[in-house]
Formats: sequence, structure tokens, C-alpha cells
Amino acid sequence: MSIRKILYVCTGNVFRSPVAAKMTEQLLGSSDLKVESAGMIEYDGEPLPEEIVDLARRYGVDLNTHIPRQVNSDLVHAADLVLVFDNGQVGELVKRFPEAKGKTYSIKDYAGFSDAKDMEDLWRKPVYAFERFIKELSVYLEQCVSRVKSQKSEED
Repeated sequence: MSIRKILYVCTGNVFRSPVAAKMTEQLLGSSDLKVESAGMIEYDGEPLPEEIVDLARRYGVDLNTHIPRQVNSDLVHAADLVLVFDNGQVGELVKRFPEAKGKTYSIKDYAGFSDAKDMEDLWRKPVYAFERFIKELSVYLEQCVSRVKSQKSEED
């Protein structure tokens, strides 16, 4: 399976999936792979606190320009790989979008860290939880990108 587009999906597409998408783009460098993000729900709530936006910026992610969007059939269909943050989201996506079957994984599983623990939902958590999450996520994303790159080089 050739991976040309990766879609990250979290609950509201406010922090976790846009951060993962941007960090993946940074790890890929100059690449023809497209990386997008979306949320399981339509988010119309309050913006993130400024200290969390500042934290993301320190990791090269500008959340000020990000507009949350809800996952839909077109996004799932166009993606070659869909990565989510917990195993429940894998099941929910496949249930809502049958075309997600076989290409949707939790980030930890895809990265080879199969300890059955989901990644923390950060809604209304303190800033230190966001920083801990970013550090944890960077480890998993390095492995995910390595796997995508090795798969791509095998196809070339």
C-alpha cells in the first residue's frame, strides 16, 4: 500500500491531531506526502488557553491559524493511513466510515508500542499535561514516520 496521505483524527481537532499533523510534516521534511487532521466531533467551543498555544509554538506548531474540522467520508476515503489516539477511536471510525477499515490504527500501535494504554485526552487538563503529551507523542511520531518512510523506500 502506497502512503500518499496521512490523516490524524482526535476528538475535537483542537490540539492533539493538529499537533501530530504538524510534527509529522516537520519529521518528513521535504516530502510529497500530505498530512491532515480532523476531529470526531464538530468543535465550536472555546479556544485553547494562550499558554497552551504558546507551548505548541515552542514545538513549531502554530495553533492560532488552525480551524477545527470534523472528520468526514471524503477525508477518510482520501487518506491512505488514518492515525488516532485511542483504540475506541479506531472502532468508532470504522463503524462510521467502513472505508477506514484496514488503514486506521492508534498511533501507539502503528509506532510499535502496543501496551494497550490509550493516549490521554487533554480536554481541560493543566499545561504540564500538554507538555508531557507532546514529548510522548514525539517518540511515537518518530517511529510512525520511520515506518512510513521505510515502506515508501521499499516501493521505490
